[in-house]
Amino acid sequence: VRYTIPFEILGFGSFYATSLWLSFMAFIGIWKMYELIKNEFSTKNFGLEIILFIPTILFWSGGVLKDTLVLAAVCFIVYAFHSLLSFKRSIVKYLILFVLSVLVVVSLKPYVLVVLIPSLLLWFCLETIRSLKNSLTKLILSPIVLLLGFVFILGSMVFIQNDLGVYGDYFNLMDYGKKVKLGFDQTIIHQSNSTFYNYNEGGQLMGSTLAVLYRPFIWESWSAFSLLSAIENTILLCFSLVTLIAVLFELKSLKLLFDKPFLLFCLIFSLSFATGLGLSVSNFGALVRFKSAFIIFFLIPQLILYCHAKESLKLKGIKKGEH
Repeated sequence: VRYTIPFEILGFGSFYATSLWLSFMAFIGIWKMYELIKNEFSTKNFGLEIILFIPTILFWSGGVLKDTLVLAAVCFIVYAFHSLLSFKRSIVKYLILFVLSVLVVVSLKPYVLVVLIPSLLLWFCLETIRSLKNSLTKLILSPIVLLLGFVFILGSMVFIQNDLGVYGDYFNLMDYGKKVKLGFDQTIIHQSNSTFYNYNEGGQLMGSTLAVLYRPFIWESWSAFSLLSAIENTILLCFSLVTLIAVLFELKSLKLLFDKPFLLFCLIFSLSFATGLGLSVSNFGALVRFKSAFIIFFLIPQLILYCHAKESLKLKGIKKGEH
C-alpha cells in the first residue's frame, strides 16, 4: 500500500489510472532489459522484441499488484547492475537505483533475493574472469576469483538474512517450501475450478522445475485465462525444443554463454527460481503469476542462442555452397 500511494496521487485516486501508472513503471523496467540486450548483442538477433509482448507479463504487470512492482524492481536491479559492471557514467545514479529496487523486493517478495543476489554475484565473478586477457593469468586466477566470489556470496546472504524474514532461514528453507506446497494442496482440493500438479507426479527436482516453466498444458486448462496461459506455455515449450535442436547442430553457440556471462546469469536465475517455485507451489494459477518475475530472463538466452546458432548454420551453408 505504501508503494502504491505515489501512483494513486498521480492517478488522482482513480483505480484505473493508478493501474496504468503501475503498468507503465513495469513496462519501463522491461524496456530497460530490451535496451540492455539490444546494446549487448548484435542487432542481427531477430525477435528480441518478443520480451515486450509476453502475455503473462502483460497480464500480471497490468494492475495494482505486488507482481507489477517486483517485476519492475527486478528489471531495474539487473539493468543497474549491468551498468555498474560496464563502468558507465553516473555510477551514483545506478547505485541508488540498485539499492532502492532491492529495498522494494525485500519489502514485497524477499524470497526473490534468495535467488537473485547469488546469481548476480556469480555474474560478477564470471565477468571478472572474462575480462582477464592473458590465458595463463585467466587459468591461474579463475579458481581464486570463484572461491572469493563464493565467500562473498555467503557473506552477502548472511548480511541480508535478517531482512528476509522466514526466507532468511536458509537451512530450513526447503522444509518451509514443502509446508507451503502442502498448504496449497489442502486448499485446492476443495476448489473444483482449479488445477494443480501432484507432488508425486512432478515432485522430483526436474519435474517440478519443468512444471513451472511449461505447465499448465492445453488439456489442463480450466478457464479462458488458463487456456491463454497454456497456449503461451506450448509455444514456449516448442521454442525451447527448437532452440535446443539448433544448439545441438551448432555446439559452438554454447561458447556464447561464457563469452557473455549475462546469459549465464539469466539461465541460473530463471532456472533456480523455477526450481524453488516448483517445490513450494502446486497451483497452476499461482505458478503463472509467480513466474512473471523471471520468465523474461528464461526467454532471453534462448532467443540469443537460437539466433546465433541460426546465423552460424546459415554462414556454414553459404560457405559450403561456395565450395
